[in-house]
Amino acid sequence: MTEFGAIATLNTPARLAWLTTTRQAAEAQGIGWALWGYDDSMGFGAHTPDPPLDPALLTALGLQHAP
Repeated sequence: MTEFGAIATLNTPARLAWLTTTRQAAEAQGIGWALWGYDDSMGFGAHTPDPPLDPALLTALGLQHAP
């Protein structure tokens, strides 16, 4: 599948639901995936060298985050 993403200006719950569903569908089929980008609005939206990443986004991607 390579990369996928959803622009951060979308309705937040809808964006997180879409990312969760897409990730889960890929994983259920054994398909590797990657979020679109680290520093753009289609991915993590991280614009500094060591930004705090959105815990809800990490959860949608099935990733753990530090409390």
